[in-house]
Amino acid sequence: MFRSPESSGKKRIVLIDDDPIYRSIMLRFAKENGVEFDAFENLMDLGSVGMLGQYDAAIVDFDLGCLNGVEIAEYLSALFGDIPMVLISEKQREPGQNGWPPSIKRFVKKSEGYEKTIMQAKKCLSE
Repeated sequence: MFRSPESSGKKRIVLIDDDPIYRSIMLRFAKENGVEFDAFENLMDLGSVGMLGQYDAAIVDFDLGCLNGVEIAEYLSALFGDIPMVLISEKQREPGQNGWPPSIKRFVKKSEGYEKTIMQAKKCLSE
């Protein structure tokens, strides 16, 4: 797990992505911009799914091995309701016939940059 320094009262964002380089860069970018941010390779590394409750928004990679980001969003929505999520991917992804699960508020291609991904997660916090 990568973790930024803790401070009270700030909104917290979690990233779940299996790319260690992307996690590391996102953590550094968030820290430089004063964003409370943790990053995990997968849900199991988060420890207990109950730990997700300490976060105000999540950034989830679409391609996470045996589960994709949409499946994770559906699973987490069932447990935590409407924690806002930003779905990220190397490839362009489109919602299925029924759209994204309600918890997915935005989609960002990784190539659009780290700043855009963080800014979209921060926008979710203010809605």
